[in-house]
Amino acid sequence: MITVLIAYNNDENETCRHFFEECATDIRNHCLTSGIDVQLLTPPDLTEEQFAKHSETSQICYVASHGSPKSVVNEKGEEFISTNTANYSLNGQCFFAVSCHCAKELKDALFRIGLKLFVGYNNTYTLFPDCDEFTQSANSGLKAFIEGMSVAQMKEYIYAEYDRLYEILDTRSAIMADALLDNKEAIIIAGEDSLTINDLL
Repeated sequence: MITVLIAYNNDENETCRHFFEECATDIRNHCLTSGIDVQLLTPPDLTEEQFAKHSETSQICYVASHGSPKSVVNEKGEEFISTNTANYSLNGQCFFAVSCHCAKELKDALFRIGLKLFVGYNNTYTLFPDCDEFTQSANSGLKAFIEGMSVAQMKEYIYAEYDRLYEILDTRSAIMADALLDNKEAIIIAGEDSLTINDLL
C-alpha cells in the first residue's frame, strides 16, 4: 500500500497559510479518492525529527511550506529537511515540494542519499490568494503520478496543465497569468522517465 506524507505549514501566523492548506487538502482528498493512505504533519510537529519519523513509513512526501536553496522550513523558520539534516528516510522515495528555491541545492543532496523523484522549484514560487489555478498547477504532477503516469508522461502533463491554466488566467488577469508562467519556468522535475508509482510498492 502506498502512503503519502503531507507536511505543510498551517500556522495561524503564516501569511501563506491558506494556500499551503488548500494545496494540502486538495492532495489529501485526491489521495483518499484514489485509495492512497495519507499521513498529515503540521505545526507544532513540523520538525526534523517528526518529518524523519513519518517519512520512514511513506513512499511519497509532499511538502507545502517556505523553502530556500538548501532547505524547507517550518513555521519558526527552522529547517525540517535540508542539506544540513539527515535525510536517509527519503532513500528510495519521491519528493514533491511547493516551496521556493529548494530545487537548487536540496534536490541534489536528496538524490545523493537515494531519492527517486524530485519535483520542486528553483526560483521564487509566486501565488495569488483565492486563485485556484495556482493550487491546480502546483498539484498537477503528484495527481498525475498517483494516477499511474510515468515521470515522462507526468512532465508532459504538468507543462500542459500550466499552459491550459495560463490561457484561462490570461483572460482575467495578465499579471496572474505571467506569475503562473514564471512558476512553470521554475519547476524542476528530476527522476527516471520510466518510474511509476507501481515501482514504489
